[in-house]
Parts: sequence; C-alpha cells; structure tokens
Amino acid sequence: MGRVDMDGAAGVSLAARICDALRGRGDATAARWKRYGIWQTASGHELATRIETIGRGLRAQGLRDGEVAAVLGDNGLEWVLADLGIVAAGGVSAAIDPHLDADGIVTQLVDSGARVLFVAGDRHLQRVRRLRARCPALE
Repeated sequence: MGRVDMDGAAGVSLAARICDALRGRGDATAARWKRYGIWQTASGHELATRIETIGRGLRAQGLRDGEVAAVLGDNGLEWVLADLGIVAAGGVSAAIDPHLDADGIVTQLVDSGARVLFVAGDRHLQRVRRLRARCPALE
C-alpha cells in the first residue's frame, strides 16, 4: 500500500488509500460533473494530485496532525477535494452546514476549533468575513 507523503503526517490515511486508487485509474476519467451546464471531467491522476496538493499546502501552512480544518459550501467536487486534502494532511475535517444562519456558523466553527476554513464561492466568503472576529481559532 502506498501512502501520501505529507512531510510528517502520521499513518496511512483514508485519503492516501483513495489517492492510490485514483492513481491506479491513471488518465482515465474518474469524475464527471456539470459546471454552467457543461460536463467537466477529471482523471484519476488529476484528482489524486489535487488532493495531495491541498494536503501539502495545509502542512506548509502549519496544520498539524489532529488539528481541525472546516469546509463551508454546497456539495460538489471541490468540497470533496478539500475534505480529502484535510485528511491527507493529517487533519480532522469538519463540515459546516452552508444553510445555517451567522450564529450557527460561528457556533460550528468555534465548537470544532477549526484553524482553517475552506469556503466555496463569494457568497460564503463574504458571510465568513463578517463573522471572522467571532472565530478566534481561525487563522
């Protein structure tokens, strides 16, 4: 079994196993989704590379094993990639419900102790910017 080398991340994670399986698909299409009504595709190699890149970026930013990073956004490929990238880095992924009001988002971020937050799109980014001061653990 191969592993994703995350410069110190402990163990062989689920993300590492998924990356191994994706790499096994090579350049064959591993995911399809619509964006603006047009079908998009990504190969297994491309998806594995994106997951590993996110994981390495989080490690480079100081995310340590067991620390929490959160994802706020609607379901989609980018959400899954962020989630797996967090796990690949040795972190714990917390899903933030994008339909919550401001107080609910703050509660989930504070209760989870999230240091990092991935947001999908400008709408969510603007919401979080207004709440940022209420989430002291976010870096």
